[in-house]
Amino acid sequence: ADPDNKRSLQALGAVLYRAGKFAAALETLTTSDSAPENEGRSAVYSRYFLALTCHCLGQGETARHWLEMARNDAMRSSAEENPWNRRLTLDLLDREAAELLNASKASGVDPPSTTPPAPADSPQP
Repeated sequence: ADPDNKRSLQALGAVLYRAGKFAAALETLTTSDSAPENEGRSAVYSRYFLALTCHCLGQGETARHWLEMARNDAMRSSAEENPWNRRLTLDLLDREAAELLNASKASGVDPPSTTPPAPADSPQP
């Protein structure tokens, strides 16, 4: 992957993580995080996958650091900047990382939710 193309590095890092190749994913995602910003692509994706990858490598403190950075990045983006599919993807990655790291209980910070609340008169699941 081109070391200056954040999008391709993020995609490769995510694939390597999903394939269980955590050391290679860590290297690729770290490069992605430091690559120049591409239009329409921020570091938030890399940071969520870095949190997941570091957790799988037994680097719990580093994983929590990356999750906190990803959450901060996600919260800085407004709904107008992010189409619905990006907000959904970020919400899913946040939930996956929070579940894996058990971060919402351990840190006392609730993950940001981009899912609209249910109407008050509808039954809760």
